[in-house]
Amino acid sequence: MIYFGLTYRAKPKHAPSKIATNINEHFAGASLWKEASNMLRMKNFMLLCISFSILYAVDTAIGVLASPILAPYNYSTTFISIGGILCVVFGVIASVIVGIYLDRSKKFLMTLRIMTILTTVTFLSSLWVVPQENDILTGFGLIIAGIVTVPITPLGFVFSIELTHPIQPILANGFLLMCAQIMSLVMTLSMTAIAKNSPLSALGTFTGFCGIAAVASCLMKEELRLFEASKDKTIS
Repeated sequence: MIYFGLTYRAKPKHAPSKIATNINEHFAGASLWKEASNMLRMKNFMLLCISFSILYAVDTAIGVLASPILAPYNYSTTFISIGGILCVVFGVIASVIVGIYLDRSKKFLMTLRIMTILTTVTFLSSLWVVPQENDILTGFGLIIAGIVTVPITPLGFVFSIELTHPIQPILANGFLLMCAQIMSLVMTLSMTAIAKNSPLSALGTFTGFCGIAAVASCLMKEELRLFEASKDKTIS
């Protein structure tokens, strides 16, 4: 850390992205409170906050609650640990693939809807799969859970910038992450209490939350403001 502090510049010589290239031009003298007020009035962004916060919280809570939910059904500690690792590994791989796909296609809303719907279906099916005490089925379910929840982070951050342009990206992403962290805390604490009494009730509650995320994504409209602005600038 001391090395970084002594050797790194406050600002890089070249901007790391198109967004950062013109950041001074777009945001010089911008009012933080005015931009925040405008952002909170953007319906599609607020719906994204709901979907993002829930999937982010579900991804976080899975790691904490895997043992309380699975152990009562005689799943071994070794299986739960391996299942958690596979969930993360396949989630990271899915994040890379989703990132490349979104960069080429710009189909943010379609991807979000697919993720929220598949997450809902995954947790709904877990109400039957987990009590079967079948390692293969449950392990496959954990892998699918990682694939459909982990990529919400890169998707949400990029999509929020598109929806809120020309508002500062750091403001939009900061608000998005704040909502997600609060939801993660609330969900983890509440689900822990529920899982102690009834693991299936916890899975059912997860399903309900994911259903809310799916409904929110279906109510959204895709506004690629940054992409359209960049395209217009290129044409002109």
